[in-house]
Amino acid sequence: MPTACTFFFFTAMPPALIGLTTSPSSATEHPSAQAAYAQAIADAGGQPAFLTPGLPTETLRDLFEQLDGLLLPGGGDLDPSTYGMTTTARLMGIDRELDQLELTLARWALQDGKPVLGICRGQQALNVAAGGTLIPDIPSLRPDALVHSDPNRPPEALLHTVTVEPDSYLAKVGTPPSMEVTSTHHQAVDRVASGWRVSAVAPDGIIEAIELPGHPFALAVQWHPERLGGRPDAAGLFATFVQIASPG
Repeated sequence: MPTACTFFFFTAMPPALIGLTTSPSSATEHPSAQAAYAQAIADAGGQPAFLTPGLPTETLRDLFEQLDGLLLPGGGDLDPSTYGMTTTARLMGIDRELDQLELTLARWALQDGKPVLGICRGQQALNVAAGGTLIPDIPSLRPDALVHSDPNRPPEALLHTVTVEPDSYLAKVGTPPSMEVTSTHHQAVDRVASGWRVSAVAPDGIIEAIELPGHPFALAVQWHPERLGGRPDAAGLFATFVQIASPG
């Protein structure tokens, strides 16, 4: 007599769709940087999707709803008016349309509990989106600070160490207590947004990482993990971000 058979069908979940902000100038002037972010997301199992300025708010919101996570990358300076400041300090790469795009997406991600990772400028954008402020130019306003950007060294060069708070989420995802990092920034977080906490600092006190307790994943670092060649702490950061963002 025939034996009844039961067949099980397993459908692979699609990769996490990670929004990655960019601008036409960034894509043209820094294609290798854009490719490095996309590759880091892909290596972690995610699917990068680029978002550019100029979209109607309704269209941008529709696209945002389709994302599983958001990555805010490095880039030029935020306009000081976004954090209520006027300054004569040196500024570079101001792009008000990109500011509007990233601050809008960051606020939505924070409000909706969507995983969000900030890198370099992305850390600054997250802090401003949440109500914090920035140091517009470290060399002129913090003259005793370390060198945080050296144009005479390659972007992947390790410039200084950071110390990670032992009870931080950043530490819990496998970041060592102390490590050397890349550094190519002349701005930094000044007043940390309400509800956020500092999770890493440089030896000179410059804030190197922030996170939002209680959010599924809202974390930012001032260094560039995508430039660290798959170093375990860098790969682990991207992997944790993509894993938490993954559907199902």
